[in-house]
Amino acid sequence: WIIIGALAAIIIGFVAYKIISILKTGDEEKKKIIISFLVGLVNSAEGAIGSGHGKEKLEQVEKWFYEKAPFVYKIMLKILGKENLKQLIESALKQIKEKFEK
Repeated sequence: WIIIGALAAIIIGFVAYKIISILKTGDEEKKKIIISFLVGLVNSAEGAIGSGHGKEKLEQVEKWFYEKAPFVYKIMLKILGKENLKQLIESALKQIKEKFEK
């Protein structure tokens, strides 16, 4: 029981550390982290669906975010506001377009 208790204490400590680090991170940094994850999802949606299907790609990226994003990213999104996901996806798309223009 001592080993199980020690492992539980370590896990609880790690979770507490992660929560505190998320809360200390500024909103802009949280946005950057989520956008960097969304860039990959937008690229995948572009490859899967193709050009010209903006609404379908947006829905696919949203779906993939909720399915594939790490729990920490979902917490960050809740802190930023759930309605911000579409704005963050648009920011990710803008980043991709800027890279291709260079």
